[in-house]
Amino acid sequence: DGPLPEDIETLVALAMNLAITVRTPQHPDGNHWAEWAVRLTRRESSLAFFGIAAQNWLQYYTQAGDLTKPAAIVNDVRPVAAMQECSPVIFVNASMAISWYEWLYALPSYRHTVSRVLEVAVASGMFYVGKHLTLANGLFGALSDNDAELADAWIREIAKDVHLFGPGLNCYHQLALVRLALLDNDGERA
Repeated sequence: DGPLPEDIETLVALAMNLAITVRTPQHPDGNHWAEWAVRLTRRESSLAFFGIAAQNWLQYYTQAGDLTKPAAIVNDVRPVAAMQECSPVIFVNASMAISWYEWLYALPSYRHTVSRVLEVAVASGMFYVGKHLTLANGLFGALSDNDAELADAWIREIAKDVHLFGPGLNCYHQLALVRLALLDNDGERA
C-alpha cells in the first residue's frame, strides 16, 4: 500500500528539521520546520516520531539561544512517555527529549528518566539510537554533577554498542571518556 501522504509530509518535516538543526541552525526557515515537525507528529499515528521532533526542537532552539521554548515542548511530551499503553519506541523517543531538557537545566530527575529508559530498553531487547542518545544525555548530567560512579556505569553501557555507532555517537562516547578521566584528575588517561 505504501505510506499515506500525511506520513510522507511528516517524514519530510522531520528530515528538514533535523538537517537544519544539525547542519545550518541559523537557517531562516528553521523556526518553521521545527514547529511544523512537532505539529505533524502530535497525531496519534505519528507519536513514535513526536519524541524525535521534540528532541530536534530542543536542540534547535537551544542552539538558537531561545531557552523559552524548551519547557513548553517537554511539558507536551511528558504525557506521551507516561501513557499506560506506550510502546518502548514511543517511550524511549519521548524520554530522549525529556532527558535532554533535564540535563540541560540541571534537573536531578534526569537520573530517573535515563534509568527508566535503560530498564525499558533492556526488557524489550531494544537496540535503538534513542536509547544511546538518552544515555548520552544522562551521562552529561552525571559528569556535570561530578558523579564519576554513575558516569562510569553509563559509559560502560554505551561502550557495549560503540562498535556499531556512527561518528556522532562515537564522538559522544570519546568526549565522555575524556571528561570522566578529567573528573578523576587523570590527565594522562584524558
